[in-house]
Amino acid sequence: MGSRPGLESRVFQGREVTMLKAQESTESGMRKKLEKELKRLKQCLDLDLDLKVVYTPNADKALSGEVKGSGILIYESDEEEALKTLRHEVIDYLISQTIEPY
Repeated sequence: MGSRPGLESRVFQGREVTMLKAQESTESGMRKKLEKELKRLKQCLDLDLDLKVVYTPNADKALSGEVKGSGILIYESDEEEALKTLRHEVIDYLISQTIEPY
């Protein structure tokens, strides 16, 4: 069995180990896409916010995402849904900041 970057080459439970490694790589790629989109939103909206995106895909969560402190947590595993959720949560954050009592 040939070695491929980012994939486990052992035969022992090969299919499961390979899938886990590929999933890890996919999650890393999705994190980068979300970070890039957050940066784009900040630039487009001329925002100077210390917001960070945290990608933790979780099918068991009832929510698609939420804002906690300065973190935007994204639970969606589907790429397009995760990006939509990020946009929604940024807008939700901005609205909550304007209606928050002084």
